[in-house]
Amino acid sequence: MHLYDAAANFYGGNAIVGGGLPLAAGLALADHLRGDPHMTACFFGEGAVAEGEFHEAMNLAALWGLPVLFVCENNGYAMGTALDRSESETDISAKAAAYGVKSEVVDGMDVVAVEAAARQALAEIRKTGRPVLLECRTYRFRAHSMFDAQLYRDKAEVDDWRKRGPIVRFRNWLLEAKLIHEDEIAGIETRIRAEIAEAVQFAEDGTWEPAEDLTRHVLVPQPSPVEPATPGGETRLVSYREAVREALRDAMRRDERVFLMGEDVGAYGGCYAVSKGLMEEFGEARIRDTPLSESGFTGAGIGAAMAGMRPVVELMTVNFSLLALDQILNTAATVRHMSGGQFGVPLVIRMATEAGKQMAAQHSHSLEGWYAHFPGLKVLAPATVEDARGVLWTALCDPDPVLIFENVMLYNRENLLSSTAGPVDISQAAIRREGSDVTLITYGGALFKTLEAAEKLADSGISAEVLDLRSLRPLDNATILASVGKTRRAVIVDEGWRSGSLAAEISARIMEQGFWSLDAPVGRVCSAEVPIPYPKHLEDAAIPQVPAIVAAGRSVMGDR
Repeated sequence: MHLYDAAANFYGGNAIVGGGLPLAAGLALADHLRGDPHMTACFFGEGAVAEGEFHEAMNLAALWGLPVLFVCENNGYAMGTALDRSESETDISAKAAAYGVKSEVVDGMDVVAVEAAARQALAEIRKTGRPVLLECRTYRFRAHSMFDAQLYRDKAEVDDWRKRGPIVRFRNWLLEAKLIHEDEIAGIETRIRAEIAEAVQFAEDGTWEPAEDLTRHVLVPQPSPVEPATPGGETRLVSYREAVREALRDAMRRDERVFLMGEDVGAYGGCYAVSKGLMEEFGEARIRDTPLSESGFTGAGIGAAMAGMRPVVELMTVNFSLLALDQILNTAATVRHMSGGQFGVPLVIRMATEAGKQMAAQHSHSLEGWYAHFPGLKVLAPATVEDARGVLWTALCDPDPVLIFENVMLYNRENLLSSTAGPVDISQAAIRREGSDVTLITYGGALFKTLEAAEKLADSGISAEVLDLRSLRPLDNATILASVGKTRRAVIVDEGWRSGSLAAEISARIMEQGFWSLDAPVGRVCSAEVPIPYPKHLEDAAIPQVPAIVAAGRSVMGDR
């Protein structure tokens, strides 16, 4: 799974069964959008057809007319379970054909037949630009892994298949066709043994990667900050929603590689109307409606980013992002590390987060702290109209994957925005209100509740400083510690659950790095440990509100 070769356009293996299929769709999508005459070949075993990614990738490839050659090496056993024990339909070509993908079955033990079928499939893709699937019916002689005792099949079955092994059949075919002599075969085998021995010796003579390089390929060295927008100009009242839309429009005008895809982003205008009107302006190719297949289209976005495009993937809610978690964690966050820096994923994923709209337990949670746990990702939570307008371009200039969390309660919020507003660097936390007695640390939609709480604390003589994190990974330790060092008290307001929360991580860092400057324990205001309820009064009770923030501020001041 760590084998990659950028020079050979080899985008790696994938240890997640089926995980590579959406990437192949994305690589082909990049070629499709650029008009490049390339094709993508994707190899997988028959076990992958039980995974959702297989079906999602087949649908995307057929729906969008993507030039992909899907090659299923059907060897009869996914790991230790025979195909007819795991699939109600064992004809894999029929599964692909059901999505409108032209499919062919070929004897995978016959080298000549496979070559002929592959040439024909590639010619078909060149002619039509559409995907083709080859089901190569073959066999796996060896164990699935070094730990596999192969108790699920008997030796007679393996021996019978060995007689039809592709090397044996090809050698015999060459001899029967008088295309080769026995002495030439012996010479070839001698050279192969020597090549293998040389490769083994090369590996054994190699040196271990030094431990000092442990973090070398997690992220690339940070790019230079984007050029800030020129201050000044006329101001106008815009909503957070309009600011994000302007950011998308600006990015697409700046760079033809940028495109937006997600559920209902086009004709519908976006679930929260963020992309309303953009499809009419930029066309269906760049404002791309997707099926309800989060893993499939997120994986396609990753593949397109690896191929040099700059996709913006919209996931309708953070809860739905869990359906794409495999692609985000196991691919987007790890490709640079696993490829030794050969490939990056300059992808932006936007998603709505947090509660307050009465969308109940499967649409309303605050899971951004989970994503901030993963190395290889950057996680942003813009709260102000200015940050909502400026952060997207900054994220698109980043060579690594960036997740942007947009609080649903902010979309209608309005503020003045300069006509010269542009990219902003939100890698640093921002002090939104100066204070001297206690630091209130927060982010996203909770910022404005926290600012309101600070006003109420001021009424009782407590001067609260409000710090907007903006970036959740990486965290701006320096600004956090400087503020807490000044006020000597801290309260963290986090709409995630208390247990294992981002608030817990920030609290731990303050304790580890600023303990001796504290005059009180760090306080936390988090969501109640319940799924977010539907009734409005219970939803409000479940998430941080101004009175709870005020009470926490007074508590760390010793006023209980």
